[in-house]
Amino acid sequence: QMIGVGFETPPIVNTSCDSRTGWCTVEHWITLICLYVGSMFYALLISSVSYVLNNMSKGRQNLSNQLWTLNEYMKSKKVPHEIRERVRGFYRIQFAEGKMYDEDELLCTLPPHLRDDILSFNQRHLFKQVPFLSGPNTPHALRARLAPMLMKRV
Repeated sequence: QMIGVGFETPPIVNTSCDSRTGWCTVEHWITLICLYVGSMFYALLISSVSYVLNNMSKGRQNLSNQLWTLNEYMKSKKVPHEIRERVRGFYRIQFAEGKMYDEDELLCTLPPHLRDDILSFNQRHLFKQVPFLSGPNTPHALRARLAPMLMKRV
């Protein structure tokens, strides 16, 4: 329908060409080319927007894919319901913000000083709670080795 704008009978847009003269043929083809180019740009815009929206939440997609794989695995192995719920609870706690990243792989690509800065920032709540770790004499190597762990209380 968009392609036919101006070429219907009676013409709505193209009112100057009533006969097939040389100029009217050129105008006809220029109009068609412009419509096709406009359609291509429109398709490019839609594909770009959909790509951006799809890749905006890659961490969330990683988490949902991992959970789906884990659920399928537990289903195929006939893991008891209680254990399944504990595993899902672990994922809910571990990835509370709803995103899953391979932190080691991401941090490997950074230079050591930036990696230390990010690790220190991620562990800042621990440094506030343990005065020994928040001191200026605490080496960065020790701070970088700290990792959060979930422990089950008995």
